[in-house]
Amino acid sequence: MRIANYKIALGFMDYVTINFAYALSLRFRYYPKIDLLDISQGEIFPDLIRFAIISIIGLFLFEHRELYKHDIFTRRRIHIVRLILAVFLDLALLTIISSYMIKLGEYSQSRIFFVTFLVVSFSLLLLLRLGIIRPFFRLSERKGWMRRRLVIYGAGGRGQEVFKKIVEGTHWRFYGFVDDNTNLTMKRLIGSIDDLEQAQKDLLCHDVIIAIDNISHERIVELIDRFHLIGLRVLIMSDLYEILDQMQPLEVIDDIPLINLNYNAYVFYFAFVKRIVDLILATVGLIVLLPFFFILGILIKLESRGPAIFTQKRVGKNGKQFKFYKFRSMRADASDDSHKQFIKELIQGNNHDSVKKMTKDPRITPIGQFIRRTSIDELPQLFNVILGNMSLVGPRPVPVYEYEQYKKWHKVRFMIKPGCTGFWQVKGRSSVSYEEMIIMDYFYIHNMSPWFDIKLLLHTIPVMIFGRGAH
Repeated sequence: MRIANYKIALGFMDYVTINFAYALSLRFRYYPKIDLLDISQGEIFPDLIRFAIISIIGLFLFEHRELYKHDIFTRRRIHIVRLILAVFLDLALLTIISSYMIKLGEYSQSRIFFVTFLVVSFSLLLLLRLGIIRPFFRLSERKGWMRRRLVIYGAGGRGQEVFKKIVEGTHWRFYGFVDDNTNLTMKRLIGSIDDLEQAQKDLLCHDVIIAIDNISHERIVELIDRFHLIGLRVLIMSDLYEILDQMQPLEVIDDIPLINLNYNAYVFYFAFVKRIVDLILATVGLIVLLPFFFILGILIKLESRGPAIFTQKRVGKNGKQFKFYKFRSMRADASDDSHKQFIKELIQGNNHDSVKKMTKDPRITPIGQFIRRTSIDELPQLFNVILGNMSLVGPRPVPVYEYEQYKKWHKVRFMIKPGCTGFWQVKGRSSVSYEEMIIMDYFYIHNMSPWFDIKLLLHTIPVMIFGRGAH
């Protein structure tokens, strides 16, 4: 999914403004020693170049603060608060860390310069965004210059509810309804998805809102993939709010709360950053935890016969199998038969328990009960992270026998590397249905970002300490 043109324009203007503020602050602090009109001065030019590279990261920090969302220009107070956090917290930390790691020039080490830079940056960004862009943005909405073309999937009650709000709003230009029921007779009915695919060549719509009652999870995934192939941004009105909205903010447009499920625009950049962070954190974690691993390994072996580390073939990215490591929590001679049957019934929908993991499993040892409840048994997966089979955050890898029970749409979980922790482990763990778990992983895949990963890692700590939802 490509980045919207207005986001590219905003990002470019922010980037230029931040770098201009940096150069201007040097001028204020050191004039007449520094004259910006003569940038050929060797002592300052390399510093400006280094900061120009570093400040690219600042744009992702701004994205994290949701400063590139469409509705930010309709909420002045929230806009100012987020801008304050982005400059005086995120940009400040970035500048401090960069000055030590990349060794910005001696002029940038001054505390007076640092404060000046933050004040000038905030002032210029405030002037740019609220003084220039916001009035233009609001004018363009009133005139319809920036309205995006929209279709609604679902011509029933929920679809009509969305339609009424769109007519009163300023963000979209409505082009018609799409519905599987081809017997409907109503105005602005485009027809089925096949009809939309043919009409899209002339309509050139940007977005689709899925607004339909009683839709299955499987159908949602099918629709999203189909609309992506057509080239539409997908937004959903759904009962999935209860599962998703506490961890990821919804996007509110024209007073309509929507879930964004789109291909991540930063996927290639993020994959590189994610791998570097995985290697650093997993290596540090192993070094720190090795003494604990040694002690726990001895306790496991003293309690019952067998190796301290349990290995198993698991399924990862694109269905590829790998050797999976964790501390052994069961008797070494324990059979998988009961768990295989449990998983089969769970996936097929024959298990209606409120808890989606086996409880009171006789195969688990006393120490195993504790390390499973606190997820300590998962720590050896740091080796899998270093080997590249797994990431710190992602969908859970599954045993081969579980993968063999999967329906086709379940396999969307394996579009990326599996993780040690993830959205499901933090938000639902053993208390959501199997299909809800798939949807949570699907949502993560289409909304993953460095900040979402950090949030999930931080939420994992209390889950481990209190053993919430674990069995």
